[in-house]
Amino acid sequence: MQEPAPQPKRGRIKFHSIRIKLTLAIIFLLIPVVTLISNMSFRNAQTLLRERIYEQVETVISARQDRINDWVNRSMRLGTLFSQDPELQGMLVKQNRQAANPISLELTTYLEKRREQYPEIQAVSVLSPSATASASNDTELSDMRKFLDGESAQSAGPMLYESSGGYFVSSRVFFQGTLIGTAVINLNADAINDILKDYSGLGGSGEIILSRKDGEEVVFLNHPRSLLNRDGQYRLSITDNPGIPEVLAAQHLTGPEISIDYRQVEVVTAYRYFPVMGWGLIVKIDTSEAFAPIERLKLELIQVSLLTLILFFLVAFMV
Repeated sequence: MQEPAPQPKRGRIKFHSIRIKLTLAIIFLLIPVVTLISNMSFRNAQTLLRERIYEQVETVISARQDRINDWVNRSMRLGTLFSQDPELQGMLVKQNRQAANPISLELTTYLEKRREQYPEIQAVSVLSPSATASASNDTELSDMRKFLDGESAQSAGPMLYESSGGYFVSSRVFFQGTLIGTAVINLNADAINDILKDYSGLGGSGEIILSRKDGEEVVFLNHPRSLLNRDGQYRLSITDNPGIPEVLAAQHLTGPEISIDYRQVEVVTAYRYFPVMGWGLIVKIDTSEAFAPIERLKLELIQVSLLTLILFFLVAFMV
């Protein structure tokens, strides 16, 4: 007798069909949940990193500003030392009483002694009030007359100048209320250049720039990383570059921000203005380096999200 053919197990097919639908439903429900969690994690990490980078550049610029202020104060004290030195006053009074105002060997020897005494001094000159006589041990005298004019002629205290990459302090010398000469110190720039070349805390792309406004241009007083091989001072047109940090700092503005710098590269930057010298200080780091960790985290979150969905799918079908 022929056995009847086995009947298909309709219940099991139905069960598998329901399980597949439930699995797909769970997956579709999990997609927005996982996406939302990943997005929130990414945004929180991005905010924390942005705050940390801002804090980092602010910390660096504050430290460099303090060191530059200390250098400026020490340089000013050198000017005060000359203007209030009784020995120099006596020699200048003696020299000015002579009709021809000859340069005395005594004065030249005094200047050389002072240069050897203070390593901050590269060279020093003394000019008579009318600039008819000068004494120097190295400084280019042809350009010294400018220190007898303008702000220097009105200032009772020492004044700090930058000129063509050099730094000078001029200080008028008085005796009994009468001007008897002007001391001009050509400063050794190694100390301030070391400050501006200290990129600690700024990674491999960070730069520190000291700038000043010169008419309708901004002049870089130092050579940052990207301009190390450039001859002379780098200049920017203010009109052509109105919103970059190097220009804003020289225009008496202060602030941290993300902006485009003189290289047309996006940077995280902080900038300050030195009102006494008219200088702008800029500290910056490329956003591509600063936010590299968050880009790596973004990729990792995408990978984790995909793996999570695949894992749920596999587990659902194995149950």
